[in-house]
Amino acid sequence: MNAFSNFVSSFKTPSPEDFDKHGFLTPKQFLESGDQLTLMGWKWEKVDDNKKLNKSLTDPKKQFLTFQGRSLTESKRMFLMIQKRKLIVKDLLRLANKKAKKKQINRQSNAQDNQEEEEEMRIYNFSITYDTYYHVPRIWFSGVDENQKPLKKEQMFEDVMPEYRDETVTLEKHPHLGYDQMTIHPCKHSQILKSFIDQAKENGRTIKPNQALIIFLKFVGSVLPTLEIETTTDLEI
Repeated sequence: MNAFSNFVSSFKTPSPEDFDKHGFLTPKQFLESGDQLTLMGWKWEKVDDNKKLNKSLTDPKKQFLTFQGRSLTESKRMFLMIQKRKLIVKDLLRLANKKAKKKQINRQSNAQDNQEEEEEMRIYNFSITYDTYYHVPRIWFSGVDENQKPLKKEQMFEDVMPEYRDETVTLEKHPHLGYDQMTIHPCKHSQILKSFIDQAKENGRTIKPNQALIIFLKFVGSVLPTLEIETTTDLEI
């Protein structure tokens, strides 16, 4: 969907059928999908300030969803980033026999465990809002270090795939909280949801609108691969 189509769709109130056709969610479908996430650790939040209220969502106690997760330690972040970019380096050494190899693996594992204990652990707060312009969910996040010190933009970018930094993922003002957070711009979210819907159909499966946020988080995981956003779901596409 190009920019002009996005502009036109922003003036249209989506119908329930638009989920299958275009990857759009109605406010009601967003609420129903959010209810599914609350079964997996997410929580609905209310908005008391009328100026920050999304009036398309009929329940003022269900304005956006929140979840607290964490990032992997630095060594795991580095490895996973390399793995995601298909730059995994092969082993440099071959041990002479299985016994020596097993001993070496155990030694490396213990060393890694000790290293991780010393490494920084980051805690992230996530939220999902309903974007009335693009008719899709939108994720927001901010983090603190192990001393509860807010992470800088550059630090949070370490948990974002490089090709998305300052392009798809930017720092913007949260519509309900009123302060800047990192967010994935939603301009292509409907296309992404539609691609998941079509893929499921090709495999003889069906994605229902109330499963939309579960599918959405699968996409988020590809942009933020080192962040743990638990949903404990085995939904297949």
